[in-house]
Order: sequence, then C-alpha cells, then structure tokens
Amino acid sequence: MTPVTNRRTLLLGSLAAGALSSGPALGKSASPLAKTTAGRVQGTSANGIHVFKGIPYGADTRGHRFEAPLPPKPWSGVKQTLAYGAHGPRRLWVVIVTDGGTAQ
Repeated sequence: MTPVTNRRTLLLGSLAAGALSSGPALGKSASPLAKTTAGRVQGTSANGIHVFKGIPYGADTRGHRFEAPLPPKPWSGVKQTLAYGAHGPRRLWVVIVTDGGTAQ
C-alpha cells in the first residue's frame, strides 16, 4: 500500500469507528453522520457498517510539492461522502520493445 492509501484507510477507519461508537442516535440512522475537523460528513450503511468515502484529508497540493501537507479547507453544511474522490495524477509509462529486445 502507498502512504496515501494508508492515510485514507486510517482516516476512514477512524471515522467509521467514531460513528459506530458515538451512540444510539447515529447507530439507528440509515445515513450516518460524523464530524471531522473540517466539517460534517454523511456516509452510508452497508450490512451494519458505516462507510464514508472520499473525505478530504488535506488541501490541494498543486504548487506545494515537497512541502508539509496543508489541512483540508473547511466546509459548511454536510458533505456527502458516498464515492471516492479524485486521486493524484500518475504518469503512464509505455515501453516499446524492438526486434533486439531492448526497451526504448
């Protein structure tokens, strides 16, 4: 797993654990709510497990490469966290093998 995936998994697991342990009001809800440092999020429940996807864990890093991460921008209201968000850009490497077997 990459460090980003590890952080997402840790954050999602922490939020899910917090939502599950927050009392009967959230446990009975078909759409669980959780509070983060940036604002409130609403997820979904599947087989008794609260699921929150795509919660921002940091601000956009464009222009801040190799710097400390920035906290997420706070939002008002309740953010729907039903699908994963965008991921960072990745380079596509194409390897062409010629008759001699060397990569170009």
